[in-house]
Amino acid sequence: MLDWLPVTILEIQSCKDISQLKAIMIKIQKKLKYDFILYSIQSSSSFKESSINYLGNFPQKWIERYEEQDYSSIDPIVKHCISSNTPICWYDFYSHKDTMITNFFNEASKFGLLGGVSIGFRINSGEVGILSLSKKEVLREEDSSYCSALMYMSSLQPYIHNALKKISSKQGDKNFSLTKRELECLTWIAEGKTSGEISTILKISESTVIFHIKNIIDKLEVSNRTQATSKAILIGLIYPNSNENSRSYLGFKE
Repeated sequence: MLDWLPVTILEIQSCKDISQLKAIMIKIQKKLKYDFILYSIQSSSSFKESSINYLGNFPQKWIERYEEQDYSSIDPIVKHCISSNTPICWYDFYSHKDTMITNFFNEASKFGLLGGVSIGFRINSGEVGILSLSKKEVLREEDSSYCSALMYMSSLQPYIHNALKKISSKQGDKNFSLTKRELECLTWIAEGKTSGEISTILKISESTVIFHIKNIIDKLEVSNRTQATSKAILIGLIYPNSNENSRSYLGFKE
């Protein structure tokens, strides 16, 4: 079975667009005999609000429900993957002592996401990539399909992450070029600041801040400031600095 791994890595590296990468991921999921696959990139550092981007074939209604209920704030998979790069099996959470967590997994199971395994991939910019495989049936750590999946997931995850970032970056480059002031506003938006607070910080009028934010939204081809932050992080336009005493972005420092 290992013979398809090098070929799959080469396919991932040569991906030209998101749809091609998604098709390869689904092929991986099928080879490993799972029902669903998902790769999510979560930006989690000093930003006040989490920004998560997804690629895969998890049920869309579950993704919408997950975002609507802000489940990332209670999801133990996310919490584990942020702090560790060791894989985690979902099984133990079905009988967790925290009823919020058991209810969360019970609801996920109604969408077909019953058994699963996830593994995190953390990079220096503060991003965490999470690769998840899920079944419509219970999955335990002693199951052969679990052990098999771990070997492939850890090998493939860095390539999936890099391909997704590379494709997203290429897509973003052709449509926008933000000014220094727009980048400043965007970074403070990512920090959870309101337009009024940003105007005070940058010593410009609130109407000017609103003008810059409108330009940012138009250039990034998104609908609102939250989506602008999410896209900017995904394509590497802004990123949190691991040094809490300073923050830099695109060569500018405060």
